[in-house]
Amino acid sequence: MRTSRRTKATAAMTLLLAASITLAGCSLLPAGKTAAPELVAPVKLTPELLTVNRGSIARELNAFGIVVPLTVTYVPFTIDGKIDSVNVRAGVAVNKGDVMYKLQRGTLDMDLKQQRLALANAQLALQQLDGSPDDETARLAHMSVEIEQLKLDRLLKREQSLPLTAPLSGIVTFADDLKQGDAVVPYRDILAIADPAAMQVKITVGVSDMSLIANIDVGMPADVTIGGATYKAKVAQTPSTAPSSIDERERDINSRTLLIRFDSMPANKEVSFGVGAAVRIVSEQKDNVVKLPRVAVRSSQGRSFVQVMDGGVRKEVDVERGMQTATEVEITNGLKEGQQVIVNN
Repeated sequence: MRTSRRTKATAAMTLLLAASITLAGCSLLPAGKTAAPELVAPVKLTPELLTVNRGSIARELNAFGIVVPLTVTYVPFTIDGKIDSVNVRAGVAVNKGDVMYKLQRGTLDMDLKQQRLALANAQLALQQLDGSPDDETARLAHMSVEIEQLKLDRLLKREQSLPLTAPLSGIVTFADDLKQGDAVVPYRDILAIADPAAMQVKITVGVSDMSLIANIDVGMPADVTIGGATYKAKVAQTPSTAPSSIDERERDINSRTLLIRFDSMPANKEVSFGVGAAVRIVSEQKDNVVKLPRVAVRSSQGRSFVQVMDGGVRKEVDVERGMQTATEVEITNGLKEGQQVIVNN
């Protein structure tokens, strides 16, 4: 009973103390007023001014390409057979006449001996008819000799075709992954050789960047930079001049590809197949024009305008745009040299 009374007394004193603190805090403010929030002085933005002047503006393509062969010679076997030896791989240099692959001889040695014997027998039969009055028999004997000779010639040609030799000197850009014992199909290309003295640069853009090469035409000059050296070149092929193809994948690549040909082949050893190249093509250029950074020209509801500073007063001036690049815009009307344009907000 005593504990209950003591607890109630303590709670009452606590409430009284809290009420007195609250009343004391309220008494610090004037009657009828509340505390105002602290105000922060606004930051004044200093206009960034640009003096209008004249200069050159150029629409250009800056892209990355790869050095590729100008011409490629594809090499097939002309006979069937199985691989006996492989002496080449992609990326190596070959000289004209080098043996790159060789086919197994198989039964060729026996076939040659048998065919030489058949030819000799036919020739002997013809000789035994010498002076025979039967012209038809002689004609058939002559024909038999010719047939056996053709058979021998065919076997000899096969023997000459067993080694696949390089038809020209160059760099092997492609080689089938063939090994000993693999069968080959006649006239199927298994190897490609490129002339290292004839190179070009290939640029292939992504589908979303096709507009970047839409205004590039054949014959436009280009600067090609490889390993710190810059070479003069020209556009040799665009999507609109690419050869037609029945292959859908090839058509897609051609629609996004430019080929750039050097004016004269670089002697620099750094310029080789597969090396990267930075390419710059100026598709359009205007000189002595009024131009501004694109960020300085604003648009609203089909209207183009800029803000100028005139006697310390900010004014809006309508302008007409001309040629535009990724960073600059030509102003054909509305501004003149010497005016101060505000390029920030």
